Amino acid sequence: HLRFAPMGQGQCCLGRQAISNDIAALTGHVAAATASSSSTALCEELQRDFPKEWAMVSSGCNSQLQERSLQSRLRLLGLAQASEAHPRGALDFYLAYLRGDAGGLEVRTSLIPEAGQGLFTTRRFVEGELLCVYSGTTIPLGQVLNGGVDSKDYLMGGFGLHSIDAADHPEVLARYINDHMDNANHNVKFVKLKR
Repeated sequence: HLRFAPMGQGQCCLGRQAISNDIAALTGHVAAATASSSSTALCEELQRDFPKEWAMVSSGCNSQLQERSLQSRLRLLGLAQASEAHPRGALDFYLAYLRGDAGGLEVRTSLIPEAGQGLFTTRRFVEGELLCVYSGTTIPLGQVLNGGVDSKDYLMGGFGLHSIDAADHPEVLARYINDHMDNANHNVKFVKLKR
């Protein structure tokens, strides 16, 4: 199963076991690197690509990651529990959350008959790994219940007084995960995180 987390409104996707069907392991190899060089590269990416977020989790001079600040930020976002289960650590989880996906995913024709497009992996994911974030337009629950939504194809509910609609957001990879009716065929877990 995949796991999703709210990107201000959505949910996140975490890897389960061997991935098959629409989340099929196609190819991929993750190069081994030392923990320190990996951590340095992640810090550099966070600082470069997400400067506001870096300022919230780094030291006063913005030169060093502060683990306590990162943990506090994850708690505020409702992501602490999911980040603790992430096999590559909290910083890797936070970056995947901010990017919207962990990389290693592609959209192709689904293997499920008449399902349209599906989301496939191009590398191996391990259980607990954040794959992607379901985000989109926030739709009030009343609007959904009163039929004020053109289509429910990409509508994700269960967020209290609102739902998330990814219909107008083709860049959101999570919208391409096909939810098979038979639980035995699930290879992804949708986890709605609370904020």
